[in-house]
Amino acid sequence: MTEQTTDASIVAWTDQAIERRELALNKVPSGRRWYVDPADGRVAEPDGTWADGSDRLPNRHGIWTLLLDPAEMLRQCARDRGLLALHGGRGHSCPAYDYDGDLDEQARFYDHEVCPVVQNLAEAYGWKAKAS
Repeated sequence: MTEQTTDASIVAWTDQAIERRELALNKVPSGRRWYVDPADGRVAEPDGTWADGSDRLPNRHGIWTLLLDPAEMLRQCARDRGLLALHGGRGHSCPAYDYDGDLDEQARFYDHEVCPVVQNLAEAYGWKAKAS
């Protein structure tokens, strides 16, 4: 991936990355989730559900950690789209660190400038910033 320097390009790149993730997640059959056993890394799908609606998992160690829930990830994509719409592509102000590392409670970002929220979102989706 190549770095672009304008806010419009990083916003467009991030929007496309979110769209690619949503398309992939929408291909997962509804309701499927995967868990990992932290003791040995074994991954399992639920064998069904219990009467209380919780997932039925193999009783190996009794501890399973949710690894992937496509519905939750789609909600995260929606959240990221909202943040991108709020912070990308237009002038606004929000807290940011200045060049000295001090927190500026109300930094002004103009249309062509990249807000740190947009940069953090993009990096979470794989954007590679140029080394200075």
